[in-house]
Amino acid sequence: MRIFIAIEINEEIREKLAQAQQHLMKAVSGVKWVEAKNFHLTLKFLGETDQGMVSRLANQLGGVLASTCGFPLRFAGAGVFPNERRPRVIWVGVNEGVQPLFALAQKVEAVSQNLGFEAENRPFSGHLTLGRARGVISAAALKSSLEGLSGRNFGDQRVDHITIMQSTLTRAGPIYRPVHKLPLQAQEKK
Repeated sequence: MRIFIAIEINEEIREKLAQAQQHLMKAVSGVKWVEAKNFHLTLKFLGETDQGMVSRLANQLGGVLASTCGFPLRFAGAGVFPNERRPRVIWVGVNEGVQPLFALAQKVEAVSQNLGFEAENRPFSGHLTLGRARGVISAAALKSSLEGLSGRNFGDQRVDHITIMQSTLTRAGPIYRPVHKLPLQAQEKK
């Protein structure tokens, strides 16, 4: 099964992201837009993984997360990867909760590497993908449209669990299915 580890996004934020996509669609063509039901924040993509390893991953992550406090995230602003001249990925960023999100991603990475998964070759950058360029797109039109989203707040969400997701690729697009939901510690111990 094809696996990734993610933070699921609440419905209110999904709706605001879909509205942002509508705004961008009017100005930019040549983009494969992520379906609203598939919005998530990826902590680690693992790829093809057998069921036994997924269970080991869930057990080890569960142990680490039991002592990791939940935290709030705020999604705001928008941008592109790798740069404005050659936009490939259109995203919404995280502007609050960045430090605990980074620490969580480091824990997920450490557990994954401990189980033999490849180390991530790029630094972690918490974001929600809105769309991916299918080819060359108008960087100028995209830049102009993104300026309207630069200061927009898309909402707040408390991270109280992470999810190991299965991704099934189809002609109509990917289908994501939660395999394991792993809770974080509810509150700080005193």
